[in-house]
Amino acid sequence: MNSRKIEVLLAKNNKNHTLKINNIFLHSAYNPVKEAETFAKKNLEKLKDRQLVVVYGFGLGYHVREILKMLNQNAELHVFDIDHEVFNLAKRYGNINDILNDTRFNLYVGDNDDFYKNFKDILTVVEDIIIYEPSVRLLPEEYIDLKDALFNFIIGKNSIEKYGELAKKNIERNLRLNYKLIDEFIELNKNVTKPVVLVAAGPSLDETLYYLRRVRDKVKIFAVGSALKNLIKNEIIPDMFCIIDPQEIVYEQIEGFEDLEIPMCFLASASSKAVERYFGPKYLFFNEENEYESVVVETGKSVSTAVLSIAILCGAKTVFFAGLDLAFVNNKFHCNNYPYTDNLSSSNYMKVEGTNGEFVSTTRGMYYYKLWIEKKISQHQEIKFINLSKGAKVKGCQTLDLDDLLAYIEKNY
Repeated sequence: MNSRKIEVLLAKNNKNHTLKINNIFLHSAYNPVKEAETFAKKNLEKLKDRQLVVVYGFGLGYHVREILKMLNQNAELHVFDIDHEVFNLAKRYGNINDILNDTRFNLYVGDNDDFYKNFKDILTVVEDIIIYEPSVRLLPEEYIDLKDALFNFIIGKNSIEKYGELAKKNIERNLRLNYKLIDEFIELNKNVTKPVVLVAAGPSLDETLYYLRRVRDKVKIFAVGSALKNLIKNEIIPDMFCIIDPQEIVYEQIEGFEDLEIPMCFLASASSKAVERYFGPKYLFFNEENEYESVVVETGKSVSTAVLSIAILCGAKTVFFAGLDLAFVNNKFHCNNYPYTDNLSSSNYMKVEGTNGEFVSTTRGMYYYKLWIEKKISQHQEIKFINLSKGAKVKGCQTLDLDDLLAYIEKNY
């Protein structure tokens, strides 16, 4: 069990307390009440005229109080938070008696069977829940499964809201064209003896390309689609690339390279335009149980995590991560020849430990992917995972300097 460093601080407005957990603020360092008002207004559609509202994350209660202000007098608010340590501090510093005495308010705190049962039961009767993300992000390590499930819900919900209809149309079109299924690709690559290099499109890929060329014949390269052009332009031909994005813009990842003989593995809901315009071998996969294919590829809502799942399904014994930075490197988030322009908002930045021991900036989405990858690594102790990337440190993954890559490969493979 990892202990957390928790500091109780007075916010800059000199009125409210906030918490700093492992150097990250649970509430605003300046004005927690104003931040809470903004949070509640952002979720207005989930509150307006609702009789039953569910929230995960109590924190010090600021956002809960603002949510109660927006609910009608007959509504019920059910708040869940497994973090009893933070709740005890809320009772001491949060001035929350008005919340606890509100007849509409129901609270579930602590790690016990009743907590999970009540949470599971209430989720079956509501359409949506409100998640206070800092409460999830700052949970202790022993609650990694709950943290993973909640982040998965957040990202999955956002994706459905943005691309749900487009994804459905892509699935219909892709299934109608009777592509090969992923089990054929896995069979062709089953029990690979060479180590697999998972190539993502992070900024450190640029300096990795020289080393990849030197070991190319000794490894299998499974790449994300957004890294394809960078690899080809540097005379590195991958053994597979993957796409999962439903948007038509994903076609830009292959534009000009439609006639390659490199296998493309794609999620059933991926852009049908990109799939149709690619003329090389194509293998369709699903990320949930279905009637067409027995193999399920866990995607983790990211193309990099999808590629990792495929490598594991192929029986890889060693997986190297290249360009899988999961953070900013030299103020960049992607490598050269990345087909899109980064749209970055500093409000989404957070700090995580880097491969060099220093703290680096990342986004909430990338932080979720890091957690997903760490969980996947923990489930496959039989596989050796080696990180060549320069961004966030990945738990359970050995870090290897690029200068040592060739010698390592020659010694071990």
